[in-house]
Amino acid sequence: MGVYYFYSEFFFDENSWNTQSVSVENEKFARELCGKGNAMELNTDHFWVGPGKVYLDYEEPVYYQTSPENTIKKFIYRGCTLLLCQMPVLSHTNYKEKFNQFKKQLSGMAIDYMIVPRLPVSILKPDLVRYFGRKRLPFILLDANNEQELKEVKWEWIQQAQGLTQIPLLLVTEVQTKNENKKIAGTWESIVETYGIFTIIESSLAVPLSKNMLKMTGISPYKGEILAQASADYNLYLQHKVQSIDEQPEFRYHKAIPEVTVAKGRVIKVNHIIQCLEGSGSYTHVSIPRHFI
Repeated sequence: MGVYYFYSEFFFDENSWNTQSVSVENEKFARELCGKGNAMELNTDHFWVGPGKVYLDYEEPVYYQTSPENTIKKFIYRGCTLLLCQMPVLSHTNYKEKFNQFKKQLSGMAIDYMIVPRLPVSILKPDLVRYFGRKRLPFILLDANNEQELKEVKWEWIQQAQGLTQIPLLLVTEVQTKNENKKIAGTWESIVETYGIFTIIESSLAVPLSKNMLKMTGISPYKGEILAQASADYNLYLQHKVQSIDEQPEFRYHKAIPEVTVAKGRVIKVNHIIQCLEGSGSYTHVSIPRHFI
């Protein structure tokens, strides 16, 4: 779409509405346009605007899909412009090779992507934390089946390994009993407080990641927000599909389906038809976690 700009009175940003003027140049949001003479004005009168959504493939991991292209299209349909793909790590011996193989496997994706390792807490070691931190991955998912697994980890070593990169650890519990879940949660809270483990609490990993999580992990400011020098990712939604959008205390942004999705300044979905090509996405990594908080 080249160099262009637009203005909207209906920008949705983390549960609030505001007015904003946006300029796009060289695939990024710009403070000022260098080539103003050639800039095109985009008419968004019938739309409200939101940032590109960042999803973790939590409920439908790309890794396990026989047809990952269809799964990726489902996320694009929802307005996703950055997909975090889980990579299962079940062994401590081959995780580096597995990371490189998975990264190569994802090279044909239609939108930008990151990798999130997911591993049992029982195999967590400092070298894993240091390696994935140096690779500037957004976070590590930890699966815990019981509180004893948590107690057996050398957390003082893990805390030291987090020191340079500050890569967060997110605990995932899928135990069936509420009592066991409560025990695991209590033990994890105690470990975090005692050892100063860098972690993030997110209410749900099945919806777009919150602005706080984007900042805490270092995904923002490059992705997930409409800021100068960030990737020009945004969604346009038809106004008539939201009644009285300025009076919506129960409005659920994550459920809204955009009419138009733009990634890196280019339209990738319009009228519910996905237009991006396989391989047009890029592997990316995080900035400095918590740097912009």
